[in-house]
Amino acid sequence: MNKHKHLSFEERFTIKTLLDASASF
Repeated sequence: MNKHKHLSFEERFTIKTLLDASASF
């Protein structure tokens, strides 16, 4: 991510879900 833009709720939720999923492994 070179340009830091404001993420939408869906994008933040998806990123959080992916991070939580990868952290569980």
